[in-house]
Amino acid sequence: MDSDINYGDLSYSIDLVEDSEQLKNDLIEIKDVLDHLLPLKPVYNSLSLPVKIELDLFLLFALNSLQWIKLQVNGVDPRTHPVAGELQRVKIAMIRWHEECDRQNRPRLDIPVVRRFIRGGLQIRNVGHQPYTVKKPTNNTNQDENDQL
Repeated sequence: MDSDINYGDLSYSIDLVEDSEQLKNDLIEIKDVLDHLLPLKPVYNSLSLPVKIELDLFLLFALNSLQWIKLQVNGVDPRTHPVAGELQRVKIAMIRWHEECDRQNRPRLDIPVVRRFIRGGLQIRNVGHQPYTVKKPTNNTNQDENDQL
């Protein structure tokens, strides 16, 4: 394995080395993403509100997740740390933002058009023929048999 970390006596544990290397690679990848986002600070005020909200939520979640990882690596139970509540709060905010985006993107009902369709469907037109009428069924079957005879 190509690693710059000296594991010493623990290098015989292939699982530990692979997990550590995977964690290192993931952290490098996160650092690269954050390095691309942090230069946006000078243009932050010119961004649209939805983009600002998404960027803020992403950064909050990423930084809190990194804090969670740091606590776990240091052997502290992150579920007892305040970062757990903060992560939960950010998740709820992300869900609410997603619901708001869905609400804005769903089709809207054009009330005047609907009224015209209903009026047109309910309007009975007498253009030389009888309007459609619905015959109510009778419950008395004996009377129907007598009418047929």
